[in-house]
Amino acid sequence: MSSKGKTPWLQYNCQAVADSQLGIDFLVRQLNLKVDSHLSRSEAAVARAFRELVEENLYWTMCYESFVKNPKSLDILLKDIFPPLKTFAFKNIIGFFVKRQLWGQGIGRHSDEEIWGIGRDDLTALSNFLVVVVVVVVAVVVVLVLEVAVVVVLVLEVVVAVVVVVVVVVLVVVVVVVVVVVVAVVVVVVAVYVVEN
Repeated sequence: MSSKGKTPWLQYNCQAVADSQLGIDFLVRQLNLKVDSHLSRSEAAVARAFRELVEENLYWTMCYESFVKNPKSLDILLKDIFPPLKTFAFKNIIGFFVKRQLWGQGIGRHSDEEIWGIGRDDLTALSNFLVVVVVVVVAVVVVLVLEVAVVVVLVLEVVVAVVVVVVVVVLVVVVVVVVVVVVAVVVVVVAVYVVEN
């Protein structure tokens, strides 16, 4: 544990920094990194909002699942790290403190259904955002592919150009279908997991 009782933490040039986000901020300053300089102000705001959603909200529902409702899940996670006795001690000792933190943070005061609802809503928000991102990426790819097709049409004879456009459109449709299916599978898997838990 760090000096603030937090994990993860980092040590850089003999200086310890507690908390993941403070550690990232520290390294950005120390190494003069420009990790988000390419983002617009609104994109940076969305990135921060989703980071906070995951680190400060979804994290607690995961702690609740791991330490309160299903502590046996930690056996799988810890089996390669600790021997069985240490795993048992870790689950019970850390679990005691996590339960207190859950209460102090507030999520531990809710019912199971309310906590699962919060987690489900968080995962739905993340999933919906990822779907939008995928759609935008696909749209950009489609535009780029169509621009290339237009250049080809201008250079090649009409018959050859028509064949190329048809092939490109078919490929774009296949890519869109594959992306939509992948996103749908991810959404269904996440939804099933959340509902089952």
